[in-house]
Amino acid sequence: MRSHPWKNWKDVSKEDGGRIFEQFKKYYQWESAWYEQVRTCREKFKKRKFKDLLSRARDHTKAATRQG
Repeated sequence: MRSHPWKNWKDVSKEDGGRIFEQFKKYYQWESAWYEQVRTCREKFKKRKFKDLLSRARDHTKAATRQG
């Protein structure tokens, strides 16, 4: 799904973002009139949560390397 590693949400290409949204659509359904609003809300959510996700992954990796 990814073309290369991402450091933050700004690094995610439109193509990769589109593939992520296509995966999201497999699990949820909505009326076609809501498509743009759902996509916009999903983008805003990902921008907020992506930084937290990367921070937790970094912290987990640091802790694992200290133990091993």
